[in-house]
Amino acid sequence: LERVKITLLNKGLAPATVKHVLVLIRQLINKAISWGMWKGENPVKKVKLPRLNNQRERFLAQEEAGKLLKALQVVSPLVHDIALLSLHTGMRAGEIFSLKWSHIDTENGLIHIADPKNKRSRKAFMTSTIKDMFESYECGKPEDFVFRSKRGGKINEVSHTFDRVVKDLKINEGIKDPRQKVVFHTLRHTFASWLAIQGTPI
Repeated sequence: LERVKITLLNKGLAPATVKHVLVLIRQLINKAISWGMWKGENPVKKVKLPRLNNQRERFLAQEEAGKLLKALQVVSPLVHDIALLSLHTGMRAGEIFSLKWSHIDTENGLIHIADPKNKRSRKAFMTSTIKDMFESYECGKPEDFVFRSKRGGKINEVSHTFDRVVKDLKINEGIKDPRQKVVFHTLRHTFASWLAIQGTPI
């Protein structure tokens, strides 16, 4: 297992990818243990997993965010609204895609995030821009998704439209460090960074 780890890292695979490989092996052996096909402890326990340094450092300036939103609006109003929501609330893409109309409370300006990454429900606060956006929508049934795919179901991943617009605007041109590149998650990081700059307590 140590040789596998070193070989993959030497081949240039990202630490996160190598970690995924080792975690998959660990899961396979855990399953074998539960089925009585493996005796003894899981050897992956003794392997030091690669340390990750994926923390995003880049955040958008106000002008950059404005240009990005304007370009998205032209290409796809849906992707624009999803990006706008993340920028104004700090919500993750998965949290936005899971939003149902029963989670939206425009009267009190609150969004109930029922399925967050850390499994603990929380509230997000609507800015006036986000409140206006939701009020411009035709409200669906309580269990209907707010943002739906072309087939009317749940959206499962960020549209490639976002990446195409970022590329067209040349926002990432000349940037080699992945942590400095603008991706959808940059919007969440931008939300937090803008608040910190304004002196908002954590």
